[in-house]
Amino acid sequence: MMIRLKVPKGYTAVSNGTLKKQFRSEAKYDQFEWFVSYPINNYNVTFYLGKFEYFSDSVEIQGDNLLLKYYVLPYNLEKAKTHFEQSKQILKAYSKFFGKYPFMRDGFGLVESPYEGMEHQTAIAYGNSYSNVENNTYRKKEFDYIIVHEAAHEWWGNAVSAVDMADIWIHEGFATYAEFLLVEDVYGKDEYNYEINQKRKFIFNFWPVVENYDVNENSFASNDVYTKGAMILHCLRSTINNDSLFFKIIRDFFKENEFNVVTTQQFIDLVNQSTGKNFTPFFKK
Repeated sequence: MMIRLKVPKGYTAVSNGTLKKQFRSEAKYDQFEWFVSYPINNYNVTFYLGKFEYFSDSVEIQGDNLLLKYYVLPYNLEKAKTHFEQSKQILKAYSKFFGKYPFMRDGFGLVESPYEGMEHQTAIAYGNSYSNVENNTYRKKEFDYIIVHEAAHEWWGNAVSAVDMADIWIHEGFATYAEFLLVEDVYGKDEYNYEINQKRKFIFNFWPVVENYDVNENSFASNDVYTKGAMILHCLRSTINNDSLFFKIIRDFFKENEFNVVTTQQFIDLVNQSTGKNFTPFFKK
């Protein structure tokens, strides 16, 4: 998909994918042409307009070089260069747990925005004040959990998407569980267990995690698609009691459905097939 943006001279237009061309289209306007080389959800298509400073970095992901693209306001440039370093560790951890970063050709991007965050594919909105403390409910404060959560959506939500809003926990529950996995990867299992015990207090059970299909329901009215969704995966991991098998299921679910839409039933079927056991009652509880 090609995205063409014509903007007043002096402004930068940032969008999804790769910047293919930038030129002066008229005396007072510049044109930016971005190309998205992968499937993309309609709600993930975006553009930003601002007087941005651009800088780039890279990280090796399973033998290949991934371009990291950052657009920030000029007065935050030096702060951003330090703060965004954490992206490398986050992306390497997720590639280990879930499978290789799905948008290697288009890179990974963070763009400064006036709101906290949104998982726009390869151009994630970032507005968390360059702080590891803001909006951080975790005991350890070495990571910015806006980056941690939104980056996880590149796998869960962007590359693998729910077929219906009823299955939105596949976006938010998996991305929230990714936060716990990063904690475990960096700090160990004890810290993971501590955070699991803290976050389970925020399960409210107002509505089922998987709601009604084919209707316009607000699945985000309850936080449970995030927290309870993550706890479903934690409990599944504990019940299977075999980390090698559990993470194989997660990676297989990603690999088999990359750049496609999925349902909760497909995940249940994969769990049943992979374990040789009937986990359907587990998910129905």
